[in-house]
Amino acid sequence: MVARVDFYHLLSAKLENILPRIAEKTLSSDKKLLVVVPDDQQARYWDDYLWRYEDTSFLPHGRVGGGDEAEHPVLISTAMEAVNQASYIALTDGLWRAEALNFERVFYFFDEIAVQQARQAWRSLKNIDGECHYWKQDEQTGQWKAIA
Repeated sequence: MVARVDFYHLLSAKLENILPRIAEKTLSSDKKLLVVVPDDQQARYWDDYLWRYEDTSFLPHGRVGGGDEAEHPVLISTAMEAVNQASYIALTDGLWRAEALNFERVFYFFDEIAVQQARQAWRSLKNIDGECHYWKQDEQTGQWKAIA
């Protein structure tokens, strides 16, 4: 089912600067997003952060366990189950999960600690029917550039 996997190699960039933008673009495309986090503490962190990351914008979202999960266009969860019927998924903890390929689009975020796992995932996805893109931030300009 996957149409596209975007690998985001986090060097100097922080996920806090990227994930809200990805969520905004997802919503502007009339899609729903499942944000997978490693634990409940991170789920609470992201739930709070997405309410306050920018004073001038509103990003509707919720967290599994917070009620009305199926209604949220952006849902934060520790599980891979898209109870909000999301077609996009963001893996925020650097861990690749093959179940992500059940989604139309995957945003896979990883840092230097998880780079070996990301490389292994990249190699394993070379023959999928969809597209794979590897994004790395330019250290001087801060712009994201497609490496592959």
